[in-house]
Amino acid sequence: MYMLVLRKKRWELMELLKKEGFYVRLHAYEYLLGYNHRLKGLLLLEPFEGKALLKIFEKRNNEIVEKIKKCVYSIDKKIRLYMID
Repeated sequence: MYMLVLRKKRWELMELLKKEGFYVRLHAYEYLLGYNHRLKGLLLLEPFEGKALLKIFEKRNNEIVEKIKKCVYSIDKKIRLYMID
């Protein structure tokens, strides 16, 4: 079982993202992400499929992507994270 299936783990992910400086709006399996007063991306979890999709709205910022990856993988090391355009 993937850990992000559990609501408790999705809330933990939200808290980790906040600690990294993100504004987070969580709705079920979707995380709307802001950073430095700007909307940066959308993280869509599909934990029953074992994957997460990350859409960055601006030019891809590796620092932001790495922070998000670190948070996701700290909750569930088995989940696959895909970047989408």
